[in-house]
Amino acid sequence: MDIHYRADIKGGLLILHPAMGIVISGKVTIGKNLTLVGGNVIGFSTGINNPFIIGNNCSLGANAVIIGPIILEDEIKIGASACVIKNCINKGVTLVGVPAKEINKA
Repeated sequence: MDIHYRADIKGGLLILHPAMGIVISGKVTIGKNLTLVGGNVIGFSTGINNPFIIGNNCSLGANAVIIGPIILEDEIKIGASACVIKNCINKGVTLVGVPAKEINKA
């Protein structure tokens, strides 16, 4: 696991299968209760100074990737092997695919 010491992570980080690997950028602000299944990357494109924020109660399926800077609202579920590269400001949705697209509201 590679979690940068500058990553701003609120309480409740749950990593279900850490042996699959986790990478978290030091540029991200993560809300409460993030669940990572394993094989996840939360990375940052260099040279861009926009905010990189993941809301509360979000989850990433196996091998899901987020490439920031982006803003994700609360209660977002990201499907297995999805790649999120755009903001999602709708609360409680599911994102799937490459690039990830919204499929429903909870």
